[in-house]
Amino acid sequence: MAIGSADQEVSGPLRRMAAEADIPVFDPEGVPLLGHEVSWLVKTLTRLLHTGAWQAAGQLLRIPDVLALAVSAVGGTDARRLLEEWDAFQLDRLPQSLAQAAGPAEDWSERRRQAAEERALAGGRSLPPAPIRVLPRVLEWFQRLLADFKNPSLPEALTGLLERVYSGRKFSTGADRQRFVAAVIAWQEAAVSVEKGASAFLPRLSTAGRLDLAAVLVKDARLYTAHPDEARALHGWLELPWQEAPELIIAGLNEGMVPDSVLGDAWLPDSVRASLDLKTNDTRLARDSYLLTAMTASRRRSGALRLLCGRMNAAGDPLKPSRLLLRCPPAELPERALRLFPKELDDQRGRIPAPPWQRAWRLKVPPAPEDSPVLRRLNVTAFADYLKCPLRFYLRHVLKMEAFDATRAELESRAVGSLFHSAMEEFHKQPGLRDSQDEGRITEFLHDRLEERVSREYGGSLTVPVDMQLEVVRNCLARAAIIHAQESSLGWRFHRVELAFPSQVIVKGTEIRGRIDLIQHHPDLGYRILDYKTSTKAVKPVDAHLKSVSSKSEKDRLRRLPGREWALVDDGAKLHRWTNLQLPLYARIMAAHYQVDRVQVGYISLPRAVSEAGLEVWDGLDSALQTAAWACAEGVIDSVRQGLFWPPGQGLKYDDFESLVFEDTESSFDPALLHEAHNRLRALAASADPS
Repeated sequence: MAIGSADQEVSGPLRRMAAEADIPVFDPEGVPLLGHEVSWLVKTLTRLLHTGAWQAAGQLLRIPDVLALAVSAVGGTDARRLLEEWDAFQLDRLPQSLAQAAGPAEDWSERRRQAAEERALAGGRSLPPAPIRVLPRVLEWFQRLLADFKNPSLPEALTGLLERVYSGRKFSTGADRQRFVAAVIAWQEAAVSVEKGASAFLPRLSTAGRLDLAAVLVKDARLYTAHPDEARALHGWLELPWQEAPELIIAGLNEGMVPDSVLGDAWLPDSVRASLDLKTNDTRLARDSYLLTAMTASRRRSGALRLLCGRMNAAGDPLKPSRLLLRCPPAELPERALRLFPKELDDQRGRIPAPPWQRAWRLKVPPAPEDSPVLRRLNVTAFADYLKCPLRFYLRHVLKMEAFDATRAELESRAVGSLFHSAMEEFHKQPGLRDSQDEGRITEFLHDRLEERVSREYGGSLTVPVDMQLEVVRNCLARAAIIHAQESSLGWRFHRVELAFPSQVIVKGTEIRGRIDLIQHHPDLGYRILDYKTSTKAVKPVDAHLKSVSSKSEKDRLRRLPGREWALVDDGAKLHRWTNLQLPLYARIMAAHYQVDRVQVGYISLPRAVSEAGLEVWDGLDSALQTAAWACAEGVIDSVRQGLFWPPGQGLKYDDFESLVFEDTESSFDPALLHEAHNRLRALAASADPS
């Protein structure tokens, strides 16, 4: 049997299919040099030299041999940690270039070190040893790499880089080594040629520009290897007629390939070619028609000829079968046309279309880790996650899963909130300003603090989406300044800012943690806890914590859920369910701390619509509601300790795990696989229970 292709674009897929089937093949046409890994390294390096872009540096760093070289140069780390820090910094600071990242990288690394020390002290552990400053060292390594291409000649710099990167390379086959050496030599020769020409005619051309010229020189180059004895050859169209194999398979028999044709030649149109006795489209048609006829006739009595026609090319453009396949007696033409266009045949026969795509399996949920912290401590804001969807709570808080988007060009919502909160925290730490009624002074201070942090953490060059986000933060800060000036005029005074619970709060054996944005005090009205909300729309505190259940089907569904009666609040007139417990828990915990009957709670809402901004106090949060919220918190903790994470919530507006869900959550996950997590957490809870 012999195999061949009339379309060079098909050779790559044929080689890959043969490799997957463990069939050794040999392509005498070779492979394109620009598709080789050495070419990818050079092209990525060229982009980095042109732009200095962070994205280009990341692509270069992810080449395995370059990554190994970087790890060796940095020292004291491994590839996984290096890439983790690179990606984490990218998500946190959104750098656009290596130059912009230098300053923020130092600040970011120092903050990570401080956070690690704080976690160690909070957990009662000894301080960890000072970590290696991986990211700043990687950036320094990149600067040295780029500096090598500024002074010496291009051939020296390129050869030196390739030698450092690939000096430890090992090859699985001799053919791989042969292709690799040929690729390196081709680029070196191109670099030498460009250097000679540029030195004479373009002495001021940059190294990146010279690499661009080298890429032009090698754009049509191909890499060839010797034909292994055991490999089947992938023959081209003109070599196929000479094959004696009784069975012949030919792929890529599409119009434009067979017959070969040249269209729109400005210098030698077909009519001129004919007058000069050169090859024309008609002669190509006659030649290819003869070759196909010969290959067909030679296998008519014994053997087989199989012709394959593609429907689309690699770019997704539609392809037509070769016109040679329609050159047959008129009586056979309809049947052959229907065979060449099977989609239309299916439509004419009225076949039932294929069913829509369905998930072939349900996702398996990993078991809970042995050291899961949710049994020992929960943040106040985590209760809302469980109340919205127990399964997503398990994914986020037990398994620590989170979405990762390396292409994100704007700040995460929590990063935007952090910028706002840090400016407000600095404001509340200024004794001479925090109780001022001068909104202009307050606004100026807040904007200055914002600009300082943005410059320190993100550098000077920001993307347009980030600039727009920062403008929203500036507007929120200006509106917050107006609110604080107004409240100061009413007698409210600063008391505490960013306050962690002053004493340990234990509920059902689990520590409850929280950080309060702001506490104010009024000589006549007492204490007031305020939480900043910089969401898109203003939300009243009661609406953010309680949701009305109006439909009978939803009421019946909620009441049927095992052990969820603590999540419902029935005042006789309406049925509500808890969706958040933050403010009620704040109110109860801090009232006990200050030894008062009641602490007011509310939101300082700062939505994008300035007219909706304002301070909203939850006047209806009485002791009965606080008691119901506390019972709900106990119910959530009991459910978590028992490993109850099913059924999932419904109708979520914002879902970080949307990419895991097809149609609906219940059909995407296998609840039976949560039993192991259920048993694991119950066992862990029993061992962690002090009683």
